[in-house]
Amino acid sequence: MTIALTYLNLLIALASALFGVFALFRPTLINPAAGDSGGEIFFARMYAARAVPFGLIAGFVPLFFGGWPVATLLFAAALTQLADVVIGRNHRLTGMTVGALVAALVHAALGLMLI
Repeated sequence: MTIALTYLNLLIALASALFGVFALFRPTLINPAAGDSGGEIFFARMYAARAVPFGLIAGFVPLFFGGWPVATLLFAAALTQLADVVIGRNHRLTGMTVGALVAALVHAALGLMLI
């Protein structure tokens, strides 16, 4: 079970990181209702600056290490995704809300299994 959850965590973390890269080139992926204004581009860059490195770390570190330090990393990733859930809900972005909620649950579940 832990191995399957570890690989699911990897896929979800990589998807988050990849979405961050895509958002750099199309900021409207984050908020389709917004235009390509300076504020939206800034927000997309801020999102990518967090999503890309954090997604890669949260995805790959559990493949090679375990224990409470990795669990702490995964709980931090889950909290970050929960913040995205709140942002997505406030902007009525269903895809962002559901995707971030699933990611938060997977990160948290794997973190609990690694303690």
